[in-house]
Amino acid sequence: MERVKEVKNRFAGSTVNDILSAVLALTIKRYLREEGDPVLGHWRGVSACFSVSLRKPGESLRETFGNRVCNDFMRFPFTEMNTRIDAVWAVKRQIDLVKSSPAAYACDLVLQQVARFLSYGQLALFLKHCISKYTILLSNVPGPQTPCYFGGEEVDDLHFYTFLPVGCYCGLVSYNGKVSCSFASDAHLPDPTHLAHRWADEFDDLYHEVLTHKGPLQEPPHPALPFVGEAASRALLRCALAAGAVGVAAAVLG
Repeated sequence: MERVKEVKNRFAGSTVNDILSAVLALTIKRYLREEGDPVLGHWRGVSACFSVSLRKPGESLRETFGNRVCNDFMRFPFTEMNTRIDAVWAVKRQIDLVKSSPAAYACDLVLQQVARFLSYGQLALFLKHCISKYTILLSNVPGPQTPCYFGGEEVDDLHFYTFLPVGCYCGLVSYNGKVSCSFASDAHLPDPTHLAHRWADEFDDLYHEVLTHKGPLQEPPHPALPFVGEAASRALLRCALAAGAVGVAAAVLG
């Protein structure tokens, strides 16, 4: 974790999550390049789905069991990742877009309304259909930073796996000052341990590139991103739904 923070501190405004996500993007890019996959030449890159926490500050865990999440997505912008330093800025840009977007709040509101009219089976099929639109499922779990014990024995490491109808699962977890990443893939991909080996190598290469870089690391210019909070997101969505309803009614009555 300390080496990750060393890298983070060289990129103004970045977070540990930005750095680890960039390493994942570099890992996937390296894997695809070595496999000769043509997706690397496509500007859209590879899409990834992840959960966004919508809990409010001070919200009682008894009400939500610790979870109030909605899925969002980002893309790994391979065409913008000419160097590993470029990759960090490009991935950070994607994450900043997610943070400033009302999409998660809007999706949460829609799901709350839709779920009332679906059975559990129908809702499961609906969510499965949504997840299947992405190539990669990401998770990043900040675990305890002090040793934990189970049955009187100290836990050496933690790993999380999720099995869903997606091409690949990448699970980051930090525990006791260390960071690890777990991979699970479907039958169409080779042994996922190949990705695990590239993950460690890509971080080492990024660490070396950043620490040997002379001068400050300048972020490429881009337009400022306005932040749209939950209240504004819900208001905008209600206006959009109302406008849509009016449009449909006008078309029918007209």
